Amino acid sequence: MPTPVHHEEVHLSLDVEQFFAPGGPLAAAVGERYRYRAEQVRLATQIQDALGGGVVLADAKTGVGKSFAYLVPLLLSDEPGVISTCSKVLQRQLIEKDLPALVEALQASGLEPPSYGLLKGRQDFLCPRRLEEFRTEDIRSHTDETFELVDEWARETETGDVEELPIPTPSWWPEVAADRDDCKPKTCPYCFYFRHRDRATEADVVVVNHHLLVANIAAYGQLFDIKDRHLVIDEAHQLAPIMREYLGASLT
Repeated sequence: MPTPVHHEEVHLSLDVEQFFAPGGPLAAAVGERYRYRAEQVRLATQIQDALGGGVVLADAKTGVGKSFAYLVPLLLSDEPGVISTCSKVLQRQLIEKDLPALVEALQASGLEPPSYGLLKGRQDFLCPRRLEEFRTEDIRSHTDETFELVDEWARETETGDVEELPIPTPSWWPEVAADRDDCKPKTCPYCFYFRHRDRATEADVVVVNHHLLVANIAAYGQLFDIKDRHLVIDEAHQLAPIMREYLGASLT
């Protein structure tokens, strides 16, 4: 009878310098466009060290590649994180370009990449219940051609995301979008926002914007859970006025 052979599980690992090295996983994924930058690797190394329980406050000039500098150590850590940025342009870059490229590089290295998702605010999503109420309560909706187009889209959309609306956002969108006071999971079981939130927050790495991050702080973490997640604040110079808006008090 042959002797059973026990195969030990092999755990592959990479550090930041190996990942960024010329001819390394990132260079292979990006191709000819890849350029090794010492400043980028130095920043990424500092962030990697901070993931053990520290804080990095960094200012990087244009061209350093700060997005990869914070994404790579976070993804290599295999630990959950929240990335907050201010502009929708950078959010799209992270979700549509940077993260897919890094996932490809990790997979090519034999590593299982973490999942990622974009979490948006309530106002970005249609609430079918509020749309129906708007139809019955606002007489304008009966003669508004724009309303008919939104109503038709509402019957076909799978996401309810206003960015997928085939026409310019109507002025009355706030009346039919998900609302903090009006929409609750029990009263709006079909609300697109709650389905979106549940999917996005299940991801290992969640991308949000500064308004949503601070709103979550003001709501004592009721919008999404940040506990035990690393926090990356990109475009941090934009954070102070948003914090004053949500957390400050005004006296006349």
